[in-house]
Amino acid sequence: MTINKPKTYRDLFVAPYRRLIHCLGISTLLALIGIPLAAADTLLPYDAVYEVSRSGLTAQRRIELRLDGETYTLVATTTLTGLLALTGRGPIIEESRFVLEKDRIRPLRYQLEDGSDNRDKDIQINFDWPSGKSHGYAKGKQWQFPLISALLDPLTFQLAARRALMRGERTPVLHVHEGDRIRRYDFIEETTQTIQMGQKPIDTIRYFVDRESKRRLYYWLAPTLDYLPIRLEQRHHKKLKILSILVDSSQM
Repeated sequence: MTINKPKTYRDLFVAPYRRLIHCLGISTLLALIGIPLAAADTLLPYDAVYEVSRSGLTAQRRIELRLDGETYTLVATTTLTGLLALTGRGPIIEESRFVLEKDRIRPLRYQLEDGSDNRDKDIQINFDWPSGKSHGYAKGKQWQFPLISALLDPLTFQLAARRALMRGERTPVLHVHEGDRIRRYDFIEETTQTIQMGQKPIDTIRYFVDRESKRRLYYWLAPTLDYLPIRLEQRHHKKLKILSILVDSSQM
């Protein structure tokens, strides 16, 4: 039997990071980051679990936030489940190290390990803020870009969007370093919707994340849960390609 398994993290998860995701998560969707945001100058350690599906294939994505001194480590681990688990492929791991400066996220290092033997699928980004440049590896090449203010990586952008919404911004505009390019992400509010999680209804706001891509990305965020992502979809030509749903969170 031939299993049509995804080639990279991005094939599974939507993560708005350029088809990536791997947003799964998707480089990446992905990503969904559910982190308590109650205090402006600190973030609480946290974890959340999402179920991801693509064309009937499934995976589990776990998000964890750790704090060591003044440096945060955000890790997203995507593990194949169901038939995909039989392939023996290792987990897809994204990790971002960052600090908070003046209530803004400043990434220091981002890396993605694709879980395959093909290193060209991996991504590394070093944010050298003193020199004003980034140095990294993506798509099998070395890259260097000038750093711009408030630049984020494929994991921290979701957290930054949530913090912006909590500050009262209606349509956050973010710039994300994807490894081989820097892309603008516009969060556009569309509609409200109540999503049932077990016996609990959760009121959400659906946002379209405009990345000037044919793959359209949507987030359902819960304002009463610090804009925790409850659902995420990636669509191509109106067809659902990737679905990610929250199944467990230490915040709930």
